[in-house]
Amino acid sequence: MARLATDKREAALGAALALFRRTGWRATSTRELERALDMRPGSIYAAFGSKLGLYREALDRYAATTGEEYDRAVDGRGPLAGLAEFARAVGRRMAGPPQGRACLLVRTLMECAGAEPELRAEADRLLARFEARLAARFEAARAEGELPPDADPARLARRMQARLMGLRAYAQREDCGATVAMREGAGAAAQELAEELAEEIEAMRVGPAAPTT
Repeated sequence: MARLATDKREAALGAALALFRRTGWRATSTRELERALDMRPGSIYAAFGSKLGLYREALDRYAATTGEEYDRAVDGRGPLAGLAEFARAVGRRMAGPPQGRACLLVRTLMECAGAEPELRAEADRLLARFEARLAARFEAARAEGELPPDADPARLARRMQARLMGLRAYAQREDCGATVAMREGAGAAAQELAEELAEEIEAMRVGPAAPTT
């Protein structure tokens, strides 16, 4: 029974994450959550405490999923090659179904600055944590001779983070009443831009690629 309860909770969290990515914090009603999670209000509050608690867990789940995608991209690759592969992985997702393009962290930054500053702060914290992972990778590239000694890993990480956030935002242009062809075009254009980012990262290499494992 405990296993069943855990599985149901995980499924409910996944459904909530999908809903929040589509509609955001403010536009998601309690009734919509009930339908999406197939749970009554009392069960939702028993499991997650509140809509706010559920949203925060959805943010954490989204960040963890992105972290797993990053780990897969860099695994077995040199520092710069891994970062380039992650950019390509993001691009492939932007060219996929529209529901997979939205970045919940970026959406939260934009939507919750006033009414829910704690959610914005949580999104900012998660983005900063991921940016630190990018900086560590650039630092490894410098240490292994892929980048010059005067390279600034923190600045390179900020720039990459900003580019990725922009790609995710660009791929959402379908929400502005575009035609199907334009929607597909936005995703394809975002993938092309991600490829350009990947190529720019690879072009930073001034020395031999680091050995892979």
